[in-house]
Amino acid sequence: MGRSLQEQTATTANAHISFLTVLLPLSNPKNAFSMLFLVEADFTASKKRKYMEPTQKSAALDNVIKTTFKFDRVASIRGNTCVFCQKTIDPETEFKDELSRKEFTISGICQKCQDQTFGED
Repeated sequence: MGRSLQEQTATTANAHISFLTVLLPLSNPKNAFSMLFLVEADFTASKKRKYMEPTQKSAALDNVIKTTFKFDRVASIRGNTCVFCQKTIDPETEFKDELSRKEFTISGICQKCQDQTFGED
């Protein structure tokens, strides 16, 4: 009685994974068991964030922003929501350049509100 090998591949939106299922028979066929071995995993797709990471500010400054302006900058940025207009943004397509993308991680202001606030290029 020999080993049975089966290679499988799974691709999701977040990863490409190859694994090998090995059926290891014992002297009694009722005791045979399978083992799953991870062969290769590519998680590069999962490194793309579905939300932007806010820049670090002191807790005191974030608290002042929260108290003064009545919004949570960190929660808004992680929730892909503009702190001015409350529009939900798509971080992959919202911004016209890297500077505008960086500004969102600092202030939480979407592209349209940035253009209205700072002027268009």
